[in-house]
Amino acid sequence: MGMATRQVTNKHKVVSSGVVNKPRRARSSNGNGNGNGHKKEMGSATGQTAADKLHAASSQTRAITQQLVEKGKAQGWLAQDQILALFPEAESNIEQLEELYIVLFEEGIQLVEGAAPELPQTDKPEEAIPEHVFNSGGLFPRPISEPNRKGETETMFTFLGRLLAKAILDNRQLDLPLSDVFLKYMLGQTLTWNDLRTIRPTLAHSLEPLLKVSLEKDRINHDPALSEEKRKEMIEALRIGDCPIEDLFLDFTLPGYQLELKPGGSEISVTIENVGEYVALVAQAYLKDAVRPSLLAFRRGFNEVFPLRSLRAFSLPELRILISGIHDDTENWTLEALTEHTKCDHGYLDSSRAVKYLREVLSELSAEERRKFLIFVTGSPRLPVGGWKDLTPKFTIVRKEAGDRSRLADEYLPSVMTCFNYLKLPDYSSKDILREKLLQAINEGAEFHLS
Repeated sequence: MGMATRQVTNKHKVVSSGVVNKPRRARSSNGNGNGNGHKKEMGSATGQTAADKLHAASSQTRAITQQLVEKGKAQGWLAQDQILALFPEAESNIEQLEELYIVLFEEGIQLVEGAAPELPQTDKPEEAIPEHVFNSGGLFPRPISEPNRKGETETMFTFLGRLLAKAILDNRQLDLPLSDVFLKYMLGQTLTWNDLRTIRPTLAHSLEPLLKVSLEKDRINHDPALSEEKRKEMIEALRIGDCPIEDLFLDFTLPGYQLELKPGGSEISVTIENVGEYVALVAQAYLKDAVRPSLLAFRRGFNEVFPLRSLRAFSLPELRILISGIHDDTENWTLEALTEHTKCDHGYLDSSRAVKYLREVLSELSAEERRKFLIFVTGSPRLPVGGWKDLTPKFTIVRKEAGDRSRLADEYLPSVMTCFNYLKLPDYSSKDILREKLLQAINEGAEFHLS
């Protein structure tokens, strides 16, 4: 749907501390990038390629590089965390990290920002490339970099808006991990630099040194105690680590995408004079300009059902509960709550042995097991805002008779009627057997196989 936080950089771009740089000729002394000065590839003053330099490195470095290449080819991609886990010293050596990334790009290995996602087990590596997106901060639209997909992306976000509005209107919970940043947009709140940290933590981390240099430059320029000559000297001495801004080989394109931050941006080099503008435009692109078509399409779809502005009466935590239900609902799983808000019918009473066992087992489930149980019985991973008492229809426990009279109830699994929140429970002879059969059912039958 285009809400990916997974950032795959384009081929022939290098990630330097998380900022995507474009390998190109060194700038001439006038800094215009025309290459009228010394012509050499970045990081190759002696004419060596990145692969040559890594080959000339220590045996340990060569072994790690080969290991990363093999892992990347097997997966079809590599996460930055995977690289730094094997090669932690490269994080503090920008040149070495750039050379490593060039080798990976030359091998056709894509880079995934941040941590590696958990993937389904498969014997076929090509099927292991993730179809879904993963981000601890939640989902937020990514920039639309392919013009031919703009219409398709807007159509899907319009549908998402309709779906979300209809779910809220009908008091239905969606297992949709939207980021707080997206919820802030829905509430009409202004997005800030801290929001970029949430949706693009690696990128924000890499931009912060640039931002600090820009702020220090502004402080120097506005210090009345400094002479013009001293200001110039101090500004020229500003560095990212030991590296001048100009040697990062950045230009005004959006990191990870072939999108210019301003007209002619691909031909404009980032320098100490314009680095502040660069950081501001990157943040504005990720939070506003480059995602505007998707956000407007979402708003259009939502407004077809009811006005999005109506949600501004809610706080952000309240809106999250409204969309996805209660996250921490421990109080709904006590014996008292389960007894009060569950109904027994068709062969069972509150005093029935199996019903008592069930309530005891449910009160002992882990958070993940509760989630699976709710999916199994109701089709939703969470309870509605009011807990069991607001579940419609009410959670009902009915007796499941053995189809074969010669077999014991202990041999059967529980089943459900999801549309009516019915749990059809055999009259198990012990609590342990009930727990075993229930866990088997919720783990293996949560996709309506046992409905």
